[in-house]
Amino acid sequence: MPQALDKNKVLVNISSEGLDEASTSLLTTADKIHTETTRIVRKARLPPSNISREERRALKGLRIDEDIVILKADKVNTTVVMNTTDNEDKISYLLEDPAYSITSRNPLKQIEVATKKPIAESSIQEGVKKCLTVKDARTPTLYGLPKICKKGTPFRPIVSASLPNSYTSHILK
Repeated sequence: MPQALDKNKVLVNISSEGLDEASTSLLTTADKIHTETTRIVRKARLPPSNISREERRALKGLRIDEDIVILKADKVNTTVVMNTTDNEDKISYLLEDPAYSITSRNPLKQIEVATKKPIAESSIQEGVKKCLTVKDARTPTLYGLPKICKKGTPFRPIVSASLPNSYTSHILK
C-alpha cells in the first residue's frame, strides 16, 4: 500500500535503490537551487522601455514596409534606408560578375561526398581531417553593404559563410 507523501519533503526516493548521504545532499541542494531560480525568474520584471510608443510604432512600420531595406553602411557607422528595388538591382549587378554562376542545384553535397574518402584515407593529422570535413554544409549568403561615400552608392559584396555547418564555420570559432 503506497504511503502518503509528505509535501514538505524536498526529495522522495521511490526507487528500489537506497541513496547515500552525499547523493541525498546533492539532490536536495539541486532542488533548492531550482526552486530559488524559478522564484527569481517569476518575480523578474522587464526593464522599462528605452523607446516611446510612437518610436515603437514607427519601428514596426519600418519592419513591415516591403518597399524599403534598412542596411548598415560600409566602413561608416551609419544606417542606410534604401528602396528594395534599388537594393535588388545592386545585388543583381554584383552577380553579373563572371565569378558567380547559376547552378541547377546546390553543389555542396556532391563536393562533400567527393572529398570525404580522400581526406579520410590521407595521412593528414586527425585534427586537420576534422577541419576539412563538413557534414550537411550550408550555402553561403551574399549581401551588399552600400558605399555611401562613393558616387552612385555601389555595394561592397559580402559573402557570409559564418553559418553553422559551413566550410568556414570551424575557422571562425
